[in-house]
Amino acid sequence: MSEYQKMISSQPYNCMAPELTQLRREAAQRYRRFNQAEDEAEQRALLAELIGELAENAFICPPLYCT
Repeated sequence: MSEYQKMISSQPYNCMAPELTQLRREAAQRYRRFNQAEDEAEQRALLAELIGELAENAFICPPLYCT
């Protein structure tokens, strides 16, 4: 089982595993783009990539930081 699979199934995992380091980098790129985006549609698309499912009336105001 990968460290990612362990993480999402709430099992103990190695947070410094290379596969998770890459995911953190990708998330950081997305939230930086979100923070710089002025268009709400672009922000919403980036949030969907970061969070997955997003409620219709959800509102997150930049700046956003996450891992």
